[in-house]
Amino acid sequence: MSLVYLPPELHQVILGCLSNDIETLKSCSLTCQAWVRPTRLFLFHNARLVLHADGDRLKELLDISDAARTGIASYIRDVIFSANLYPRWLEDYVQPLLSRLEHIEHLSIYDMDWQTPESRERSSFFLTLSPTITSLTVDWAKFGTPDDCMRLITAYPRLSTLHLNGFDASSLQPLVAASEKATIRIVHLTLRQFRSRPAARYCYKWLLQPPFSMGLRSLQWEGSWVGLHAFHQLLTTSGGQLKALKLSSMIPANYTVPYLRDLNLSCNGQLVSLDIELEGRDDQGRKAKQRWVPTLFSTIQSPCIRSITLRFSEFSNALPVTEWSLAILDWDLVDNELESLARRSPVLSVFHLHLASRRLDGWMDNMTEAIPPRLAKARAAGVKLDLSVEGILYILRDSHRIGESHYEERRGL
Repeated sequence: MSLVYLPPELHQVILGCLSNDIETLKSCSLTCQAWVRPTRLFLFHNARLVLHADGDRLKELLDISDAARTGIASYIRDVIFSANLYPRWLEDYVQPLLSRLEHIEHLSIYDMDWQTPESRERSSFFLTLSPTITSLTVDWAKFGTPDDCMRLITAYPRLSTLHLNGFDASSLQPLVAASEKATIRIVHLTLRQFRSRPAARYCYKWLLQPPFSMGLRSLQWEGSWVGLHAFHQLLTTSGGQLKALKLSSMIPANYTVPYLRDLNLSCNGQLVSLDIELEGRDDQGRKAKQRWVPTLFSTIQSPCIRSITLRFSEFSNALPVTEWSLAILDWDLVDNELESLARRSPVLSVFHLHLASRRLDGWMDNMTEAIPPRLAKARAAGVKLDLSVEGILYILRDSHRIGESHYEERRGL
């Protein structure tokens, strides 16, 4: 019987199925020479520098690797870094450590403080880090000015994926022109939880000017009415390239028609998935209909749309599901628009409703009973209804709560 030799690409796929099984990957790395490199790509792919001990372990690993000439540093692609550490340790220890990693592709920075000249000086090494970085996540960062944030982002000319969460600036000075920078084409963009409206406006402004070029394939937007115009520009600029769109806390529920003019997906002719997260109350804490949702559905012209997801969060446990379903959406309009959309886009196959709350006793059964009748036309047009709930179940003994557990259930109808 002759031996069958598999191409290296298949080895990579097979070992990729074990990417979360560290012990098995270690065993595979000792199997043969051909598996050494692919297993190391998974074993040493991530480096977390969140605690001081993480830095100690990484330094020890790199020192041993250098002595043995195994080149472990070249396998590290994803670095997660928390700047919430002692400044001296950041400057004298972490900086030389990261400078040894020349092949970083994904960089995540948490709790970075660039508000003072001293903090900017300590963190300036990020501006000269690996030029191979293509994905950047900046989470809960405090900058002195919006320009400080832009200098960080534009330091990576190969950047294509950008996630900004909790961005803020203590001083809002005029933006400095950056047209001399090489064009940075963003393909995947996430903008979430801006701490102030002025900071949000500045962020939207410089993302829509050079050196950035928006050719978005996926966009996740957790914004407000402040950035609706910029949001519309991002959609228009992306055009037919946009495949996935996720909106969260988009606008207050009680906004009127003039504010809905920017909510238009007609230019996104290749949109495949739409994901919307809704709040259950308006600005005054009252129940309110999200009237813009069916309006947004009516603007979809993509023949490629396959799935639409609505996520509901922060609802009162005391509110019956029938009252909730009538209060949050005009289900007749939703049903009509989904039916019409299914006619325009025959590949639309799933309408997914996801409910997240603190306590979910009996919610799935209630949803199964209450929601399908309100989407009868859409279901008749071939749209599959998919329901899921997620939250906390109380553990009771003799009518007394003795604990709680996470609960999640999904049901297709």
